[in-house]
Amino acid sequence: MSATRQLQIVLAFAFITRLLLLYCFPLHMTDYMLINSAAQNLIDGHGMGFIRSSPENLSAFYFEGLRLWPPLVILTTTIFLKFTGSFELADITLLTVTLLGLIRVLYLFCKEIGLNIRYIIYTFLVFTLNPELLKRPGLSDVAAALFCIWALLILVRELKKEKHSGVVSLIFMSFLFFLPSAFRYQYYPVSLLFPCYLLAAAFFLKNRKLVRRSALSLSLVILFIFLQEYLLFVYTSQSVDQSLAMDKTGFFLFNLQNFYPFVFKTFLNISYIENRWNAALIPVRYIYYIITALLLFSFVIYAVRFFIVRVRNERQKQDQPRLKQTLSTLTTLPFLILPLVILIGLSLTHNSRTGQLGGWTYVNEGRYYIVPSLLLLVLTLWLVQEKWITYSTITQRILVLLFTLTIIYNLALTLKFYYNLTTNNIPDKELSNRTDRAAAYNYLQTFAKDELPTVITYNEPYFTFFPYINNVAITKKISLLAGQKLKTTKRIRLLIISKKDAPPADLALITEYNATSVFTTASYIIYSTTLEPE
Repeated sequence: MSATRQLQIVLAFAFITRLLLLYCFPLHMTDYMLINSAAQNLIDGHGMGFIRSSPENLSAFYFEGLRLWPPLVILTTTIFLKFTGSFELADITLLTVTLLGLIRVLYLFCKEIGLNIRYIIYTFLVFTLNPELLKRPGLSDVAAALFCIWALLILVRELKKEKHSGVVSLIFMSFLFFLPSAFRYQYYPVSLLFPCYLLAAAFFLKNRKLVRRSALSLSLVILFIFLQEYLLFVYTSQSVDQSLAMDKTGFFLFNLQNFYPFVFKTFLNISYIENRWNAALIPVRYIYYIITALLLFSFVIYAVRFFIVRVRNERQKQDQPRLKQTLSTLTTLPFLILPLVILIGLSLTHNSRTGQLGGWTYVNEGRYYIVPSLLLLVLTLWLVQEKWITYSTITQRILVLLFTLTIIYNLALTLKFYYNLTTNNIPDKELSNRTDRAAAYNYLQTFAKDELPTVITYNEPYFTFFPYINNVAITKKISLLAGQKLKTTKRIRLLIISKKDAPPADLALITEYNATSVFTTASYIIYSTTLEPE
C-alpha cells in the first residue's frame, strides 16, 4: 500500500474517531447550554443574552448581553440552530464542521513546514489515538484552534512567497489572524503575534514589501480587535475582564502546582492511568507536574538552540529559500509558548474558584492546550525528522521503540473505546444533569404568566440560564449577594437555586429571608420567598 493511501486511511480514521470521542465525551454542558440559550434568545428576538435583575433593586429588570464568549461563537451557533432546530444537532454539526476543518489545515500546515508523508502519518496516528489532544472541548475551543492553525498556515505561505498579492489578500490574511480571537478572548495576544512575527521575519529577510504588508496587517488586526471590543462594550456595557472565570485578583503562585501535564498528554492517554491510580499518584502529583515543567523547559531550550544554529548557518550561506523554510517552521515555537504564557499569567493573577489549593484555575483545564499540544507534536516530529540521520543506530532504535509503544498503548485504549461503543457500555455522565436542567426549566416556565415578577439567584449557571421566560430575571450569584441587604421597589418572588449540600452563604441567605423549599431534584433545591418594598 502506498504512503499516500496510508495517509488517506489515517486521516479518515482520525476524523471518525475524534468525532465519536467528541460526541460520547462532551464538555461539561454549562458552556454549551449558555451559548445555546443565548442563540435561541437571539433567534426568538430577545437578544444575544439574558434578562437580568439589578442587585441594588431586584425589581429592576434589564437586558444583559452575554460577554463570556466573543460574539462569533453565539452567532455561528445561531445559524446552525436556525437550520437544525435542535440544540444537540446544532452542536454536533458545528463540531463536525470545525473538526473536519482542523484536520484539513493541520495536514496542510504539516506539509508546508516540511514534514514528509511518513511523519505526517505519525502525526495523525497520535492525533487519532490520543483523546487528550482534544479533551472535552467547547464549541469555541475547536473553532479557535482551527483558525489558529489556519492563520499559521497563511502566515507560513505569506513568508515563503516571492510575489505578494494585493489589498484583498492582505485584508483576508489579517482577518484570519484575528479570527481565533473571535472565538476565544485568550487568543487576543496570539492574533497580534501573527503579524508581529511576520514583521520580524520580514526585517530579518530584508524584504521591504513584506515589512509594509506586515505593518498594515498588524494595524488591521488591532482595528478588528478594537471593533469587536467596542461593539461588545456597547452591546453588553461590560469590559473584557467580565469574561474571566474568577473575580479575586492578586498573586497566587500556588495555582501553578496544578499545571496540566500537557507535555505527556500530547503523546499519551495518561488520564487512563491517572483515573485508576489517582490515590497512589496524589503524594507524587507535584513531582509529576514539576517533571512536566522541566521537560517543557528543556525542549524549548533545545529547539531555540537548534533554530539559532540553523538560521545562522543558512544566513551565512545566503540560502534564501532554505532560510524562509526554517523561519516558517520556527513559527511553531512562539505560538506554542505564548498560549502557555497567557494561561500562566491568568492563573498567577486570578485566584482559583474555590480560593484554595486544588481549585479550578486556567492552567489545569485541558481544552485550553489544544494549540500548544498540536504544535508540540508537530515540532517534535519535525526535529526528529531533521536530526534522524545524525542519530546513532541505538538512538534510532530507542526512538522507534518508544513511538511503537506509544502507538500500541493508545491503540489499545482506542479499540477499548470502540468496543464499549459497540456494546453500548459508555455511561452518559451528563444524563442526570440534563434531566435536572429540564426539570428546572419546566418549573420556571410556570411563572411566565404570573403577575408577580420572579427573580433568581443561584450557585450553578447550568440550572439557571435558559431561553427567555416571561417575567423571570436572574440576579447575581448567591455568593455575591451574601451579607448584602436585598432591596426592591416592587413586590417580587425570590427563588434561591442552591445545591443540596448548601454552602454557608446559601444557608445564610435562605435563613435570613425565611425561604422555604418548593422544588427538589437530584442535584439542587429551589427555595422561594417573597420580598416586599420598604
